[in-house]
Amino acid sequence: MLGILEAERDWASFCRAMGLDEIVDDERFTTLSAMGRHCEELIALLEERFASAPRDEWEQRLLKEPNLIFTRVQRIGDLTSDPAVLANDYLVSHDHRHFGPTQTLTHPVLLHGQPATLRRDAPELGEHSGEVLKERLGLSDEELASLSAEGVIG
Repeated sequence: MLGILEAERDWASFCRAMGLDEIVDDERFTTLSAMGRHCEELIALLEERFASAPRDEWEQRLLKEPNLIFTRVQRIGDLTSDPAVLANDYLVSHDHRHFGPTQTLTHPVLLHGQPATLRRDAPELGEHSGEVLKERLGLSDEELASLSAEGVIG
């Protein structure tokens, strides 16, 4: 994901990084309003250019331009090795009742003196139906058994 916060200021730097020096002064792209009017052409040009090299190469090129801000859009599998995820302890080890030892996400907001903890697995579909129906509606064990036999609850 690439953000060019001051497009008119940083356009030349971006074009340089992309190897598109020939469009720096192209009137279709010299102002935001011109880019808007010609966005389909610009998008097609950039898609073709980005497809011409692997992501790592683009990252190295973009890093050479000081005002360009970008970050890699990650896949879920990338998160287990992401430096920010690891540094902030967003992953915790957990012994899941079905999958055994696994890593899972913890709450991303940390409150001083009130650390988030993983107390139990997420409930299965209908796992607490009986408890809720007893507590909230006052159903008896016999009523729950009848509802279960009729297939109303699991």
